[in-house]
Amino acid sequence: MSKALITRNALAASLKELTATNHFDKITIADITGKLGLNRQTFYYHFADKLELLYWIYDSEAFVITCDLTINNWGEKLNLFLKHLRSDKMFYVNTIKCSKEYFEQYLDKTLEELFKRAAIELDENNELDENETVLVAKFMSKGLTGVIIEWIRDGMKENEDDITSISVKLVENTKRVVYKQYVKENK
Repeated sequence: MSKALITRNALAASLKELTATNHFDKITIADITGKLGLNRQTFYYHFADKLELLYWIYDSEAFVITCDLTINNWGEKLNLFLKHLRSDKMFYVNTIKCSKEYFEQYLDKTLEELFKRAAIELDENNELDENETVLVAKFMSKGLTGVIIEWIRDGMKENEDDITSISVKLVENTKRVVYKQYVKENK
């Protein structure tokens, strides 16, 4: 592991530790570096600001789970993703309450691509054009993204296995119903 990556990981760990007891907006660069005995300049060598560090943590830890996401494994990947979020519960609850946009956009984009592939797979007779496929995918991704964001904001009270099971059933059934109804109405 390179020295730069070791330093980035240390800065990430420091921020995560601080968010366990502090609101993200109240944490300063000096707080993050002070825990490590580093100066602020070291931080700025690696990140432009604490938001960039936050995004790096999301990308390198949480969203790496979605890197090989497919239609066939999305339920399993969703469960792993939710378990990861729970393992750093206070970090995600505190940071998403302050800045949910990046997390939400990334998750929504990932799910939209997945549901677009699913819509194409279901459309065996090529009944949907590109715009219709995108609309179906957006509908599905916005719903699941909203459920996950709300689960985090509410403190992750529900069990991730239950959320995964219900989400998989709901998405699979909804995909089929929406597609069949759409094709029926537009023949």
